[in-house]
This record gives sequence, structure tokens and C-alpha cells, in this order.
Amino acid sequence: MKDKMTNIIMNLKHSSYKEYSWGYIKKIFQEKNQEFFNVIK
Repeated sequence: MKDKMTNIIMNLKHSSYKEYSWGYIKKIFQEKNQEFFNVIK
């Protein structure tokens, strides 16, 4: 699960990062997977 999330983050950063709000991404991770959010915070 964490590897999948990491791949999503890397894809966002490298491809269309500017189209996303990093705060929004962190909010989603915090709601969906608190443990993972704590890892990347």
C-alpha cells in the first residue's frame, strides 16, 4: 500500500504536480491512511 502511495506521489511530482494542491493531497492521505501520512509528513 505504501509503495503504491509513494508511486502516486512521485508521479504527481514529476508529471502534473502543478495541477494539484499539496495541502489537498496531504488532507486526502490524512483521511484515508493516517499511518502513511505520518510517514511522509
